[in-house]
Amino acid sequence: MAQFEEVSKKSELHPKPVGMVQQYGTAGFRTHADHLDHVMFRMGLLAALRSRNTKATIGVMVTASHNPEEDNGVKLIDPMGEMLTPVWEVYATRLVNAEQDHLLTVLEDVIEKESIDLTQEAHVFVGKDTRSSSARLSEAVLDGVTALRGHSKDYGLVTTPQLHYMVCCCNTRGEYGQASVEGYYRKLLQAFAELTKHVPNRTDDQKCLLVDGANGIGALKLREMVPRLQGELLVSLFCDGTSGKLNHQCGADFVKVQQKSPKGIDMKAGDRCCSFDGDGDRIVYYYSDAEGHFHLLDGDKIATLISTFLKELLTQAGLDLKMAVVQTAYANGSSTRYLQDTMKLIVKCTKTGVKHLHHVAQEFDIGVYFEANGHGTRWRLFSLWCKDRGLDPKTCPVEVVLHFLQSLLDTRRAASTLRVYAAAISAFHDLIGGLSIGKHRMVSQFLKGANRLRPGRCLRAPSWDLPLVLRSLTTAPYEPLGQTDLKFLTQKTVFLLALCSTKRVSELHALSVSTECMRWKPEDAAVSLWPNPFFLPKVLNPQSINRAIELEAFYPEPACQAGVALHTLCPVRALRAYVDQTQQLRRDHTQLFVCYGARQLGHPVSKQRVSHWLVDTIAQAYAGRGFPVPEGLVAHSTRSMATSWAALKGVALADICAAASWSTPCTFARFYRINVTSTTVLFSKVLEEKIRRLCKDSDGERRRVATLLKNSVDLINQTVGDAISDMLLIEAILAIRGMTVQQWDAIYTDLPNRQLKVKVSDRRVIETTDAERKTVSPAGLQEAIDGLVEKHRQGRSFVRPSGTEDVVRVYAEAETQESADALAHEVSLAVYRLAGGVGGEPKPL
Repeated sequence: MAQFEEVSKKSELHPKPVGMVQQYGTAGFRTHADHLDHVMFRMGLLAALRSRNTKATIGVMVTASHNPEEDNGVKLIDPMGEMLTPVWEVYATRLVNAEQDHLLTVLEDVIEKESIDLTQEAHVFVGKDTRSSSARLSEAVLDGVTALRGHSKDYGLVTTPQLHYMVCCCNTRGEYGQASVEGYYRKLLQAFAELTKHVPNRTDDQKCLLVDGANGIGALKLREMVPRLQGELLVSLFCDGTSGKLNHQCGADFVKVQQKSPKGIDMKAGDRCCSFDGDGDRIVYYYSDAEGHFHLLDGDKIATLISTFLKELLTQAGLDLKMAVVQTAYANGSSTRYLQDTMKLIVKCTKTGVKHLHHVAQEFDIGVYFEANGHGTRWRLFSLWCKDRGLDPKTCPVEVVLHFLQSLLDTRRAASTLRVYAAAISAFHDLIGGLSIGKHRMVSQFLKGANRLRPGRCLRAPSWDLPLVLRSLTTAPYEPLGQTDLKFLTQKTVFLLALCSTKRVSELHALSVSTECMRWKPEDAAVSLWPNPFFLPKVLNPQSINRAIELEAFYPEPACQAGVALHTLCPVRALRAYVDQTQQLRRDHTQLFVCYGARQLGHPVSKQRVSHWLVDTIAQAYAGRGFPVPEGLVAHSTRSMATSWAALKGVALADICAAASWSTPCTFARFYRINVTSTTVLFSKVLEEKIRRLCKDSDGERRRVATLLKNSVDLINQTVGDAISDMLLIEAILAIRGMTVQQWDAIYTDLPNRQLKVKVSDRRVIETTDAERKTVSPAGLQEAIDGLVEKHRQGRSFVRPSGTEDVVRVYAEAETQESADALAHEVSLAVYRLAGGVGGEPKPL
């Protein structure tokens, strides 16, 4: 196509190495900078397409966060400053992995699937961090944008949160703020000044803060802000990028893992210190006491400080709103008890992963959450591996690192997993010949070879969007139900039955309207369905033979608008209407589903026809809204969709397996489960409007409190975790409360804890529920864990499978470190014995 001539021409300047495969994940693409030129160009192309698709400005950030300096990466930012939507993550992976002669084919496929109008203008914001490779790589991004005739704005050196902020500002037409670095500074500094201006009698010692900038972009931007703090915060900036390497012996990861201050900071007893990570989206606080003991205040303590402050303001302002702290199972039990029992806050637990946390936080007027990263765990594993062999993990030769990586490869770890381990080791290992361990020639060659032996796999993603189809079923031509054509009534009934029952097409086809096979409860409150007596299911087991489909009506008499909408999706309602409308069409058979075409009206249908109806319903939903119909739709996908959403919403795996007639959870994990759906504070629009109105209409104490709330909202970067924003908010809260860092730390005492890993033959045998805090398989494991926990005071433990390797992660906490270590070891033994452990049994710590 003529419109792609510029793409073809410029792509030759950014060629893809043959056979190289990369995967877009939560952090985008990350690898050695030498392997990213073609990736950057193609992400520029994708950003231009995404902009046209959303009719909004898209961001592209060139950074690798806490990875070593020789690495780099790129990620796209969606219109409201959020992470790229999962469907487009798949497009990103396909586009980057397309060989040079297939690039245009993949590009055209994305355009066709998303019905992108290439005459629509495209706008892309581009930012980069301070890595030496970032300048040339960001130029490759800009080349990609211009190759598709997009408009770009290069913000140059910015933190990742700053670019997220500016994308959101642009797409809200300035409602969120001015889309510039100056606008970012002005909004945060003004809010900080307003929060702290009435704090009485603060000494210079109380205003002092030591900041480790990780030799990264966060340090550069904080240095620009410091002169404008007007003495309200006296910042001493270390690891500011003028000397030293990015993330090397400094930064949030280093401090968290090493439990000591970064190299170059002279921290005296009682000094309040904090560290940023490489791209400025994560922060930890710490101090040293009079005895020289190091104290770390990370995500749990930060979330607790912020949430309790906001809760007190809401109470004082008389605002009765829903506020929650969202945690994962890894949150320390002491923080959970303090928030629930002392502060009377709602605490929600969800699966690990920022997307899960963000989703739950959005359910409340105020949602506070954080998530740590995994570099520390990987470094600890390498450290233990070295110490078992009498080696120093920080100074060992490169051959030792290669031996360790080879041991991982021998246990069938993917190349992407090895790269993460190499990055973690590089962050703490001493330089060799002036280079970090990850940049060493032998390590680079090893990782290239590992990539050829263990190429990554794409995660399974849904092929269609369930909420989109359900919304379609609530409108014409499917509603009003009493007036709809038999064709659409049939499609709706079949689809809702398939979704709510999780049954195969053959089982739906065998359903009957005979009195023995269809039994209604009074007032159609529920219905029980059986297949005809001569039907034999595909899988003959006790779970599938003569098992009824039990359906209950929901919102039979809607009392609210939400109930009315849900009422239209009730399968019992649809089935009742379908049976009544087809009753006179059946002649000499009792099969539930019948033909609606004029020639065969009322005749039994085939299984293939039922399959077509399911596919047609999905296709109709997309076509009816002007979206391209997904390719490769199959009726069987309703089973994976229904069961995966059920698992996501917390339905017990045993119940899912029983409904789907699976004798083992492994069937679900292997063949059906799909992926459906930093401290961050989210405020609902309702809350923000109430606060603004309170500031305007109230007076006295309520107005003062409302003003504090308004400035707290303005000080928080709600698009993403932001080290600078979080630092200013924490400092403001400490000043307003008159608290020292020691008093903050003493709010509650963390329980000692231990994390371990157990190698297993297949991690998929572990299935969890209750936000990953309980196991449902293998049989007996949860009972064993419960029994072990009871032996330890304040004991708690859970296990969860790794997402990338055949290991099971074990977490344990208890009253003492000795008890936590013992519990972790005992649970590890239970996992080893009941979940197919490999190698030798776990040894006591």
